[in-house]
Parts: sequence; C-alpha cells; structure tokens
Amino acid sequence: LPRAERRRRQKARAAGRGAHGAGRGRNLARAFALIGVIAFVTVVYLSIRSQALASMKSPDFANYMRRPDFSVWTSFVTAWEAIGFYAVKTVWPFPQSAFVRTLEMPVLWALAGLFAVVALGGLVLLARRARGEGGLLREALAVVLFFSALAPSLAIAVFRISETPFAERYLYIPSAGACLLAGFLLQRAVVAWKGVAPAMRQVLPLVIALLIGIPASWAVAQRNRVWASDLAFWLDTSAKAPGEGLPYLHLGIRYASMGELARALEAYQQAYEKYDDAEGRSKALNNTASLYVRLKQPERAIEYCRRALKEVPRYPTPHYNWALAELNLADAARTVEEKKTRVESAMRHLRAAIRLNPRYVKAHYQLGRLLVQLDRPRIARPHLEKAARLAPESREGRAARKLLDRIGSPG
Repeated sequence: LPRAERRRRQKARAAGRGAHGAGRGRNLARAFALIGVIAFVTVVYLSIRSQALASMKSPDFANYMRRPDFSVWTSFVTAWEAIGFYAVKTVWPFPQSAFVRTLEMPVLWALAGLFAVVALGGLVLLARRARGEGGLLREALAVVLFFSALAPSLAIAVFRISETPFAERYLYIPSAGACLLAGFLLQRAVVAWKGVAPAMRQVLPLVIALLIGIPASWAVAQRNRVWASDLAFWLDTSAKAPGEGLPYLHLGIRYASMGELARALEAYQQAYEKYDDAEGRSKALNNTASLYVRLKQPERAIEYCRRALKEVPRYPTPHYNWALAELNLADAARTVEEKKTRVESAMRHLRAAIRLNPRYVKAHYQLGRLLVQLDRPRIARPHLEKAARLAPESREGRAARKLLDRIGSPG
C-alpha cells in the first residue's frame, strides 16, 4: 500500500483500539478458555493412554534404543524410507496392503523421502518470504500438519514398535494436510491462469475432481470388500504378504472362531513356519494347542504347549491351555490316583498362568471353579472374586458370580 494509505489505516486502528478494548479482552478470555479445555482433554487422554500401555506391560521406550540391532544410521535410513513411502502413498496408494513389514528397493524410497522433505521444506521457507495476498502461509501450514501428524508413524517405523511398521492406514490424519495442500495449490493455479475465461476457471477444478474422484471411488468400493469381514481382510493380507507369519496367525484365529478347525490348524502351521521370532512362533504353537483342546486331543495339546513355553517361557496362555488339557485327561482317567495327579498338574499350570499374568480372568475362574469342586471354598473365593471384578460382563465373570452365590458368605 502507499505510505499515506498505510498511515491513515494505522490512525484509524489506533482510534478504534480504545472502543474495542473490552471486546478484545472478552475474545482473549474466550481464547484462553478454549486453550484450557483442549489442554485438559489432552492431559486426560494421555493419562488414559498411559494406563492402557501400563496394563499391556508395554516395554520401556528406552529398551528399543538398547536392542542389539539398533543403530543410529539404520534408524536414520529407515526414517527417510518411511517418509518416502508415506509421501508416495499419499499421492498413489496402490497396490494396497494392510501389512507392510519391509520395503523393497529401500534406496528408492529413501530418495523419495529426501525429495519430499526438500520440496515441502522449500515451500515452508518460501512462505516465510512471501508477503501480502500472494503469500504461501496456508500451504506452509498444510505441510506442517502433514509432517506433524506423520511423526508417530515415523516412530513406529524407526523403532519397530509394531509388527506392522508401515501401513497406509497410518496416513488417515496426515492425508488431511495433503488434501488441503492440493486444494490450495489448485486454487492458486486456477487464479493465476489469466488466459482462460472465468467460466472455464470454475469448470476446471470440477473436471479435475471428477478425474480423481471417479476412479478413486471405484478403488474405495473394491477395497471395502477386503475390509467387509475379518475373513476377507486376513485372506487378502496373507495373499499380499505371503512370507509373514502374523497374517496367517490371524487367519487361523478367524477360521477357529468360525469352527473350521482343519483350516485353522493349517493357517497356524503356516504362521509357525513363517515367523522369524520366538514370540510369534510361541503364539502359533499355543493357538494350535488350543485347537487340540477343542478337538479332545489333550496329549497333542500338551505337546504344543510344551513347545510354546520352550520358545517363550514367560508366556502365560500355554499354561492355561495345558491346564485345560490336563482336566480333559482327568475326566478320562481310569483310576483315582491318575485323576488326582492330572488335577494337581492342572492347578499348578493355572497358578503359573496367574503368576505370569495376575489379571488373567479365565485362569482365575478355572482355578476358583476347580477349588470349589475340591471343596476348598475359602481358597477359591479370592480367585472367583477377582474374575468377577476384572471382567464382570464376560462369561467367566458371570459364572464366577454364580459360584460365589453358591458357596455363600466367607463365614
């Protein structure tokens, strides 16, 4: 603006400052109130999240820094690979897969990440220099939103916190920044296109939206079929990640819930063969043991429980399944002595499961039920009470309350 016009506006603002002082004070109070509410909600959320992580016995974050395979250089390269992966997937999400553990051609992904950071970082620096109506502040804020929302996903990739270090679904918040950036840049391009008639300028964004929206809508409809059910989801995931154990593990869990035990056994065997860590193999073996309990083959169930505990000795669930198998053998025992031995073994494994996981509701209930059958209500009561308290609406919680009513008061 010309200097005279700027001075005139400054004087006008100064004159109106006193009249609007009270209104500004009210607006400032409202702003602080809003910030206070947001801060309170954030603190509550972080507190709840912290409790949830504590209940899951999540390892200390610093443990990831002490892993034998951890190195600063590897983490640095992985970060660039992740940035490149998410930058490309934001623009072109195909092919889609819910499970991406490693990236092929990591050098190309790292170069894509470098290009994205340089391009978007240059846009932010350019925005600082721009002035007036032609400034790039909106675009810069969209870039900041994209990277700030992407930061947790980068942490998951760098520190390998999850078995799924890369996933398109981690983009659901960062993509908001990308969509805003695309819209701002399109609007700026249309306005700058002075050689085109105004009517054409209004039609152009609609044409671009249709060119993107129609095929993208078809792709969404196709992808929704995969997310329509657990079975479809894990069949698609295992087909697109055939060398990974986790998709087959969850496919087996789904088949087991459907009662297709033969297919579940096959999926668990695939998971065991493909897992490259003891924890995954232990889960596959334990789930196989659970199926053999259902199939009334307790000897085979115990064999798989023993193998699962050999992989991960502090895994509580194999102890629980071992106890169920022992109880099945106790029901089929031919002598009183054999039955007694089996029941005592079941109790030992239930106590071991509870010792490893004090919040194990099923183990508390089974141990309490067994002690009631053995006419030891005083010892059974604490386990039944804990099962009822920890999961009051579960099947075990309701059954525990019925048993507590049956055995009566502590006196």
